[in-house]
Amino acid sequence: VAMPPHGPGEYGSAEHSHLESYPEDNWNLYQQIEACECLNAEDAAKGAQILKPHVHRLTDEPSAVSDTDPELLLKIRFASPVELKRIMVIGVGDPRHHPSKMRCFVNMPELDFTSVHDVQATQEFDLPVNQTGEALVHTVAGRFHGIVHLSLLFTENHGDEEQTKIGYIGLQGPHTHHQRTAVDATYEQLCTHDETGGTLTGSHVGKFSQLGAGGRDQT
Repeated sequence: VAMPPHGPGEYGSAEHSHLESYPEDNWNLYQQIEACECLNAEDAAKGAQILKPHVHRLTDEPSAVSDTDPELLLKIRFASPVELKRIMVIGVGDPRHHPSKMRCFVNMPELDFTSVHDVQATQEFDLPVNQTGEALVHTVAGRFHGIVHLSLLFTENHGDEEQTKIGYIGLQGPHTHHQRTAVDATYEQLCTHDETGGTLTGSHVGKFSQLGAGGRDQT
């Protein structure tokens, strides 16, 4: 798995970024992501890449576009435990396709579309249309500590459209600094695509670093 380099800065306190190219990103947890999977996306690889530098938050590509209905499920694994304070979500294109509901699940890596609706979310959010990239939602204190796996389920959009379209997800918070070997990688290389087309299921947790096909079918 290609991982971005880690750095010493903490959320809200560091004057210098982990990455010189993006000095405002010392709070952005995308730098701590080890693997990501996007289910029910037309293009699973692009769907996983919406966790990107803050400076690219208003760019339309890459983007996650739901396939068979409005729902999208992102499954994220961090390189070391993090704390999540705030989340920014930005839609793409017509505001009617922008997500309006989000459910968060902490440390439940086994979740997929066969189980996610049967589990109580760690927190649920009503999302605004955020075309300017300024709106944030805040997590409940105490529920988002020690996160190794985070699942984000988007269930509805603002226009009751068949497709939900998301261009950016920003995760803000501090993290521990157990560094792994840093590799040179752009954010486009954050996740590797599973050439077999297989999706992650509870029996394949060890293959979490592989991107699934993005569909609902879990085999």
